[in-house]
Amino acid sequence: FWGDYKKAIEYFNQSISIKKSIGIFTRWEESNIARTYMARGDLPNALKICEKLQAPLLFGRYYLLKKEYRLAKEKFGKKLPVAEKERAIDDMLTSYIGYALACEGLKEYDSASRYFKKAMSSLEEMRSKLTSSQRFYFFSAEDRTEPYEGLVRVSQYTNENERGSFYYAEFTRSRLFTESSAKRYGAPETRIPLNVANTEARLADKIAATYKEMETAFENKDSARYKELETQLSNEQKEQKMFIEKLRKNYPEYASIMYPQPVYPENIVMKPDEVIIEYEVTEPCTKVFVIKDNKIV
Repeated sequence: FWGDYKKAIEYFNQSISIKKSIGIFTRWEESNIARTYMARGDLPNALKICEKLQAPLLFGRYYLLKKEYRLAKEKFGKKLPVAEKERAIDDMLTSYIGYALACEGLKEYDSASRYFKKAMSSLEEMRSKLTSSQRFYFFSAEDRTEPYEGLVRVSQYTNENERGSFYYAEFTRSRLFTESSAKRYGAPETRIPLNVANTEARLADKIAATYKEMETAFENKDSARYKELETQLSNEQKEQKMFIEKLRKNYPEYASIMYPQPVYPENIVMKPDEVIIEYEVTEPCTKVFVIKDNKIV
């Protein structure tokens, strides 16, 4: 019931009633009701649930909406070490993004950049655990472009400057272009020979399987096995990288769709009298880039 907040709350409450009748905890539903209240701007009711559950991530989200960035930073910062220690990837991602947004609000741009990049790494790890077909729709989910959009906004205030902002804007656009193309025209597997497509799928599946084994080793506190799998993962990622480079050489059109590469202004092929105007729309603002003579003007 995306966008139908009243209906969403109604169904969450029905789930709570059922779970309570059989003695099951209802924290998940209550958390989602709080998020729904926040989404529709009903912060007083959201706060009541935050106070009941005492959940740092919920409180952090609430304080972001209130623009009380120091309190938001405190709440997300409280959850961060716990999420990292437990390797709870969803909580890590939420904490990284929330902490980065709080730092951005406080104009602590270097810290914001650092945590947006941590969130970006977590997203890339999550995406690597998926099959090829699943990866096509990964960035369509809510909030998954937030770290990239955040880097578009804050990079201009760091040593990456406007050049870095443009790079991350290109990164976001290339990923979303891939997904929108897949939705409209279907996955482009047929554009490469079957044996090449099979190799591509095999490499992706190996990496996904290794990530799952690493999660099991972590849960079992088997540090020796975990380190062994880290080495294995590194080797598999190198093998995949080499394979992608071959794709770029032998099947450039396919590679440009499946593995888009963001570019810096100086790498764009432009005519002497040509001007490019590019923009990136993010929730708090829209950023416009004007490129002339391969420079941002």
